[in-house]
Amino acid sequence: MPALLPLLQKNVFSAPSTASTSTTTITVTALDWTLPAQRQLDVRTDPPDILLVVDCIYHPMLVRPLLTTMTALNAPGHTLALVVAELRAEDSLRDFLEGWIGLGWRLWSIAESLLGPRWGMWVAWCAN
Repeated sequence: MPALLPLLQKNVFSAPSTASTSTTTITVTALDWTLPAQRQLDVRTDPPDILLVVDCIYHPMLVRPLLTTMTALNAPGHTLALVVAELRAEDSLRDFLEGWIGLGWRLWSIAESLLGPRWGMWVAWCAN
């Protein structure tokens, strides 16, 4: 959501760095996953290392477009996805996880007790 970009940029760029020198480029951008990803971002020459998806699984009609966008942005064997979701819509979350696996991603649930009982976190990798 474009309105949330300033807060996200503040959180990302004001975080303390753990490395004394860094060549990492971090890009924060709005992305409407109901539109084709290729029209919004060009990731062919510089694919993302990490897709960070936070609290985006809440409506069943948005599950397929989100999965389509994540897969379009994925560079197989390169891009890692980290998804954090509030556990509020069981059907939507189940559809998302089943659809994600169905698209060839390998998923791991992580830190089940880290965020508390209302949140889930998964990391995924797609080799093909």
